[in-house]
Amino acid sequence: MGERQTKRDCRRGQGDLGHGVAAAFPGTGMKYIPKRLLNLIVQDEDVNLVVNTLMKINRTGQVGDGRIFICPIEDALRVRTGETGIRAII
Repeated sequence: MGERQTKRDCRRGQGDLGHGVAAAFPGTGMKYIPKRLLNLIVQDEDVNLVVNTLMKINRTGQVGDGRIFICPIEDALRVRTGETGIRAII
């Protein structure tokens, strides 16, 4: 179909900081790291623009900045109508 998906999610948790929150953020008293999950389906030619924009906005250089996964979308199906392909997405 020529689409790709990126994912992010809104969640709260401690994450995997290895040595605990106190070691990663000494003196801050921080207990939770805000987390987000965002699912986007974009045309192949827009993937770099979307990824670069997400990185520019979300990069702090600190533990917990997150990850972006880029996956091909082979097909889509709208369950209610049975539409497939791009018509199921729009």
